[in-house]
Amino acid sequence: MKAYLIATATVFGLIIAAHIARLFTHERAAVTQPDFIIATVVSVVLFVWAVALLRRKQ
Repeated sequence: MKAYLIATATVFGLIIAAHIARLFTHERAAVTQPDFIIATVVSVVLFVWAVALLRRKQ
């Protein structure tokens, strides 16, 4: 279970990093796209949840 939580947190953390990089590189208009916002918020929530569960496991 611990390996799964680490993998999940890593994947969603990378998605968040990619979204932030996309904002800084060339597409600031992405902030106005609802699917971009929803995907970012869902990724942040799932990342925080995975980290919280991981901390509880230790």
